[in-house]
Amino acid sequence: MNLAPVAIPVFSAENYHAVMAALPGDEQDRLPYEQYLTNAEAHEEELRLTGVGTRRIAVVPEALLSWCERHGRPVTRESISVYAADQLEELLAAEEAPVPETVE
Repeated sequence: MNLAPVAIPVFSAENYHAVMAALPGDEQDRLPYEQYLTNAEAHEEELRLTGVGTRRIAVVPEALLSWCERHGRPVTRESISVYAADQLEELLAAEEAPVPETVE
């Protein structure tokens, strides 16, 4: 059985700091970006070692904020995870969609 991959939200350095600033104070990650990245990569590797496929989903602050607003969700760590899963679902659906035939 082929299981769907797990979405791993990832941030550029600039986006990491912007998203952390948008989170409630108790959810903000105060790690330097390089430490965040090391931790995220280790988590992704742990999943892979257990046989779970992963897909990195880039999180852009403006897109996340817009998504949260459209879905009536506050900006939280949970919302980031749900956003990434939603983006992965859309990506996988697009990859499975048939390519339209061109008429020559």
